[in-house]
Amino acid sequence: MQLALVFGSGPDRQSCIGLVSIDFLLFALGMTLTRGGILKQGSFANAMLYRMTVFLAVFLSYFQLRHILPAVSSRAIDADIFAFDMRVFGVEPSMAWDKYVTPLTTEWFAFFYFGYFGLLSLHVLPIMLASKNKDRLSHFAMGIFIVFCTGHLVYMIVPGYGPYRYLAADFKHELSGGLFWVS
Repeated sequence: MQLALVFGSGPDRQSCIGLVSIDFLLFALGMTLTRGGILKQGSFANAMLYRMTVFLAVFLSYFQLRHILPAVSSRAIDADIFAFDMRVFGVEPSMAWDKYVTPLTTEWFAFFYFGYFGLLSLHVLPIMLASKNKDRLSHFAMGIFIVFCTGHLVYMIVPGYGPYRYLAADFKHELSGGLFWVS
Protein backbone atom coordinates (compact mmCIF):
# COMPACT_ATOMS: atom_id res chain seq x y z
CA MET A 1 0.00 0.00 0.00
CA GLN A 2 2.86 2.34 0.84
CA LEU A 3 4.41 1.78 -2.58
CA ALA A 4 1.09 2.50 -4.30
CA LEU A 5 0.84 5.76 -2.34
CA VAL A 6 4.40 6.80 -3.17
CA PHE A 7 3.67 6.41 -6.88
CA GLY A 8 0.06 7.60 -6.51
CA SER A 9 -1.49 10.67 -8.05
CA GLY A 10 -4.51 11.42 -5.87
CA PRO A 11 -5.22 14.11 -3.30
CA ASP A 12 -4.00 13.94 0.33
CA ARG A 13 -1.26 11.53 -0.72
CA GLN A 14 1.28 12.91 1.76
CA SER A 15 -1.03 12.58 4.77
CA CYS A 16 -1.93 9.01 3.73
CA ILE A 17 1.76 8.15 3.36
CA GLY A 18 2.18 9.38 6.94
CA LEU A 19 -0.83 7.34 8.10
CA VAL A 20 0.42 4.12 6.48
CA SER A 21 3.94 4.83 7.81
CA ILE A 22 2.55 5.03 11.35
CA ASP A 23 0.70 1.73 10.75
CA PHE A 24 3.93 0.13 9.57
CA LEU A 25 5.95 1.51 12.48
CA LEU A 26 3.42 0.19 15.01
CA PHE A 27 3.50 -3.18 13.25
CA ALA A 28 7.32 -3.18 13.27
CA LEU A 29 7.36 -2.22 16.96
CA GLY A 30 4.99 -5.07 17.81
CA MET A 31 7.08 -7.53 15.79
CA THR A 32 10.29 -6.28 17.40
CA LEU A 33 8.89 -6.63 20.91
CA THR A 34 7.40 -10.06 20.33
CA ARG A 35 9.73 -11.74 17.85
CA GLY A 36 12.89 -9.80 18.67
CA GLY A 37 13.25 -11.38 22.08
CA ILE A 38 12.42 -8.24 24.08
CA LEU A 39 9.31 -9.81 25.60
CA LYS A 40 9.72 -13.29 27.02
CA GLN A 41 8.88 -15.93 24.42
CA GLY A 42 5.91 -18.05 25.44
CA SER A 43 4.54 -15.46 27.87
CA PHE A 44 0.90 -14.39 27.77
CA ALA A 45 1.90 -10.76 27.07
CA ASN A 46 4.06 -11.80 24.14
CA ALA A 47 1.35 -14.01 22.63
CA MET A 48 -1.38 -11.37 22.97
CA LEU A 49 0.75 -8.49 21.72
CA TYR A 50 1.85 -10.51 18.70
CA ARG A 51 -1.72 -11.50 17.83
CA MET A 52 -3.09 -8.00 18.33
CA THR A 53 -0.25 -6.48 16.29
CA VAL A 54 -0.97 -8.68 13.28
CA PHE A 55 -4.74 -8.33 13.64
CA LEU A 56 -4.78 -4.55 14.07
CA ALA A 57 -2.40 -3.94 11.18
CA VAL A 58 -4.83 -5.57 8.77
CA PHE A 59 -8.06 -4.52 10.50
CA LEU A 60 -7.23 -0.82 10.82
CA SER A 61 -5.96 -0.57 7.26
CA TYR A 62 -9.43 -1.60 6.06
CA PHE A 63 -10.98 1.41 7.79
CA GLN A 64 -8.31 3.71 6.35
CA LEU A 65 -9.10 2.72 2.77
CA ARG A 66 -11.66 5.52 2.38
CA HIS A 67 -8.74 7.96 2.65
CA ILE A 68 -6.00 5.86 1.06
CA LEU A 69 -7.73 4.73 -2.14
CA PRO A 70 -8.40 8.23 -3.52
CA ALA A 71 -4.81 9.16 -2.63
CA VAL A 72 -3.46 6.22 -4.65
CA SER A 73 -5.28 7.32 -7.78
CA SER A 74 -7.66 10.10 -8.67
CA ARG A 75 -8.79 7.92 -11.59
CA ALA A 76 -12.19 6.28 -11.18
CA ILE A 77 -13.76 3.78 -13.58
CA ASP A 78 -17.35 4.19 -12.43
CA ALA A 79 -18.48 4.97 -16.00
CA ASP A 80 -17.02 1.66 -17.22
CA ILE A 81 -18.62 -0.27 -14.36
CA PHE A 82 -21.95 1.43 -15.07
CA ALA A 83 -21.68 0.53 -18.78
CA PHE A 84 -20.91 -3.08 -17.83
CA ASP A 85 -23.98 -3.22 -15.54
CA MET A 86 -26.16 -1.87 -18.32
CA ARG A 87 -24.80 -4.43 -20.82
CA VAL A 88 -25.11 -7.40 -18.46
CA PHE A 89 -28.19 -6.54 -16.39
CA GLY A 90 -29.96 -4.05 -18.63
CA VAL A 91 -30.28 -1.80 -15.59
CA GLU A 92 -28.01 -0.54 -12.86
CA PRO A 93 -29.07 -2.61 -9.81
CA SER A 94 -28.93 0.26 -7.32
CA MET A 95 -31.14 2.37 -9.59
CA ALA A 96 -33.66 -0.49 -9.87
CA TRP A 97 -33.83 -0.70 -6.07
CA ASP A 98 -34.03 3.06 -5.53
CA LYS A 99 -37.84 2.93 -5.22
CA TYR A 100 -37.46 0.88 -2.01
CA VAL A 101 -35.11 3.33 -0.29
CA THR A 102 -36.44 4.78 2.95
CA PRO A 103 -34.65 5.63 6.20
CA LEU A 104 -36.03 2.34 7.60
CA THR A 105 -34.77 0.13 4.75
CA THR A 106 -31.43 1.94 4.71
CA GLU A 107 -31.02 1.34 8.42
CA TRP A 108 -32.08 -2.30 7.99
CA PHE A 109 -29.38 -3.00 5.41
CA ALA A 110 -26.81 -0.91 7.30
CA PHE A 111 -27.50 -2.97 10.43
CA PHE A 112 -26.80 -6.23 8.61
CA TYR A 113 -23.73 -4.81 6.87
CA PHE A 114 -22.45 -3.67 10.27
CA GLY A 115 -23.39 -7.09 11.65
CA TYR A 116 -20.77 -8.59 9.36
CA PHE A 117 -18.10 -7.21 11.70
CA GLY A 118 -19.77 -8.90 14.65
CA LEU A 119 -20.02 -12.19 12.77
CA LEU A 120 -16.39 -11.92 11.71
CA SER A 121 -15.39 -11.17 15.31
CA LEU A 122 -17.26 -14.25 16.56
CA HIS A 123 -15.01 -16.36 14.36
CA VAL A 124 -11.71 -14.49 14.37
CA LEU A 125 -11.35 -13.40 17.99
CA PRO A 126 -11.81 -16.83 19.66
CA ILE A 127 -9.29 -18.42 17.29
CA MET A 128 -6.92 -15.49 17.63
CA LEU A 129 -7.10 -15.25 21.42
CA ALA A 130 -7.61 -18.85 22.52
CA SER A 131 -5.86 -21.06 19.99
CA LYS A 132 -3.12 -23.22 21.46
CA ASN A 133 -2.19 -24.88 18.17
CA LYS A 134 0.47 -22.68 16.57
CA ASP A 135 0.22 -24.35 13.15
CA ARG A 136 -3.54 -23.89 12.99
CA LEU A 137 -3.22 -20.29 14.20
CA SER A 138 -0.51 -19.47 11.65
CA HIS A 139 -2.54 -20.99 8.79
CA PHE A 140 -5.63 -19.11 9.91
CA ALA A 141 -3.69 -15.84 10.21
CA MET A 142 -2.11 -16.30 6.79
CA GLY A 143 -5.52 -16.97 5.26
CA ILE A 144 -7.02 -13.83 6.79
CA PHE A 145 -3.96 -11.83 5.75
CA ILE A 146 -4.17 -13.05 2.13
CA VAL A 147 -7.91 -12.40 1.87
CA PHE A 148 -7.68 -8.87 3.26
CA CYS A 149 -4.56 -7.91 1.33
CA THR A 150 -5.97 -9.31 -1.91
CA GLY A 151 -9.11 -7.26 -1.28
CA HIS A 152 -7.05 -4.12 -0.69
CA LEU A 153 -5.12 -4.67 -3.92
CA VAL A 154 -8.29 -5.24 -5.95
CA TYR A 155 -9.72 -1.99 -4.57
CA MET A 156 -6.61 -0.22 -5.89
CA ILE A 157 -6.73 -1.97 -9.29
CA VAL A 158 -10.43 -1.24 -9.86
CA PRO A 159 -10.83 2.30 -8.49
CA GLY A 160 -14.40 3.49 -8.22
CA TYR A 161 -16.66 5.37 -5.86
CA GLY A 162 -19.81 3.40 -6.59
CA PRO A 163 -23.27 4.40 -7.72
CA TYR A 164 -23.94 6.27 -4.48
CA ARG A 165 -21.53 8.95 -5.67
CA TYR A 166 -21.35 8.40 -9.44
CA LEU A 167 -25.12 8.40 -10.01
CA ALA A 168 -26.05 10.71 -7.11
CA ALA A 169 -28.07 13.07 -9.34
CA ASP A 170 -30.15 10.18 -10.73
CA PHE A 171 -31.45 8.79 -7.43
CA LYS A 172 -34.92 9.88 -6.34
CA HIS A 173 -34.52 8.80 -2.70
CA GLU A 174 -31.72 9.94 -0.43
CA LEU A 175 -29.90 7.37 1.68
CA SER A 176 -30.40 8.24 5.32
CA GLY A 177 -30.69 6.16 8.41
CA GLY A 178 -30.05 6.11 12.10
CA LEU A 179 -27.49 4.47 14.34
CA PHE A 180 -25.98 2.01 11.84
CA TRP A 181 -26.01 4.19 8.72
CA VAL A 182 -22.78 6.11 8.38
CA SER A 183 -22.41 8.08 5.17
